[in-house]
Amino acid sequence: MPTRVDFWGIPGWGAWAVYGICFAASLYFIVRFVQEAGLWFRVGRRQRPTSNPKQQLWNVAKYYFAQARVLKQPYAGIMHVAIFWSFIVFFLGTALATINGHFFTILVGPVYLAYKLVLDLSILVFLVGVGMAAYRRYVQKPSKLTLDSRFNQSLLLISLIVILGPFVESFRLAVVSLTNEQPALAAAPWSPIGWGLAQLWLSGGASQASLMAWHTGTYVAHLLLVALFFVMLPTGTLLHIMTSGFNIYLSKIDQPLGRLAPAATGPSGEYLYADKLRNLSWKQLLDSDSCTECGRCEDVCPAHAAGRPLSPKQVMLSLRTAFRTEARRVMKDQPELKPLVGGYVTDEVLWSCTTCGACVNECPVLVNHLDTIVDMRRYLVSESRVDELLQTALANLGRYGNSFGQSDRARAKWAAPAPGAPKIKDARKEEVEYLWFVGDYASFNPTVIETTKLLASVLQKAGVDFGLLYEAERNSGNDVRRVGEEGLYVMLVE
Repeated sequence: MPTRVDFWGIPGWGAWAVYGICFAASLYFIVRFVQEAGLWFRVGRRQRPTSNPKQQLWNVAKYYFAQARVLKQPYAGIMHVAIFWSFIVFFLGTALATINGHFFTILVGPVYLAYKLVLDLSILVFLVGVGMAAYRRYVQKPSKLTLDSRFNQSLLLISLIVILGPFVESFRLAVVSLTNEQPALAAAPWSPIGWGLAQLWLSGGASQASLMAWHTGTYVAHLLLVALFFVMLPTGTLLHIMTSGFNIYLSKIDQPLGRLAPAATGPSGEYLYADKLRNLSWKQLLDSDSCTECGRCEDVCPAHAAGRPLSPKQVMLSLRTAFRTEARRVMKDQPELKPLVGGYVTDEVLWSCTTCGACVNECPVLVNHLDTIVDMRRYLVSESRVDELLQTALANLGRYGNSFGQSDRARAKWAAPAPGAPKIKDARKEEVEYLWFVGDYASFNPTVIETTKLLASVLQKAGVDFGLLYEAERNSGNDVRRVGEEGLYVMLVE
């Protein structure tokens, strides 16, 4: 009955060398990742994490494993899922091999044959994904992608790791064929890629000695590349493999897309403005380290499409650059080399955001760009680094309760009844089924008032029981909060 053989063709001391290299690479990975992750909490301010494990685990299953948002774009989605799920299969295959070799035997007979076939088919799926990625990166070259050598190196590394696998197997199967080893030879066709390559070597007249030498060489190369992968993972472009899962799990599932997080406050109730890394939360720093640089947020950003200098992706990358450059200086209480707001992220970029939330809705790993941008704008408002027209509008809102600088009594002038028409009910004095919150523009803007009157007439003729607050109505504060004037927002909603 066919069964898996560990360390075929590798001497006894070689097995210990394999364990040593794997242990060293894994230990380095764990230590470096813990060091990097620890910086989020040591530099960023405290923030209470989401606590709904059932929903959080569902999000991880949906967005991390099932790649729900990744698949919204067919080409890139299929490409990424092919690579990602192939690696999941390779990881599970390695885990099963370890269990089989050191704990209890499971890879025997039909189970072993199915195991070999699934791994080989996963290699084909992976190669399809990598081919799509290469075509996209080197031929299509969409502007939203980060096209630099770091990603090329990562793509080459994972490709070599996977490709060397069937080559190692092919040299083993070629030797097995020459020596007519049974039942290993009977199981060979269940590794179609390795068996096909083995036939190629055999047809070329390769000797057993040369095949053994090539097997050892490719095995060692495969091992060292896997070790290099773990060494590069904590600081390379593939870090999001780890951070994105954490970010998805810790995302704010209780915060609807249209609702902004309130401004952070200190022990004495003072506002903490995001002018420096210390005033960003650990979750915001995790957001920056979780960005996959896919550019989907940039694709859907209306400000970016209009030619404004905003790219939500670049905001996250600028924050990541600031974090990696300044974090250790911050922990030593040394002055930052460059200001976060106005340095790493410019004022013009922050004021270009329309706070529509499209970037948040599109991000495949649930990065929240919007809360971070608004937090930084709160600092700009506190420093009066705002447009003159905006400053005037905010002053009007603070004094009059509306952005037009009109008196309270002028708010409902449009509601004066036409001859023969009924007066709109005053919801402060009469019971109504619906309260109509009219808003500033519909109340004061001359080009909109006629539409407001027509809508009121339609509602009355339709028999809708509604009323107004008249001069007691104030601006909702929604846009004020999105601008970043948190104090004024609190005053308006009170």
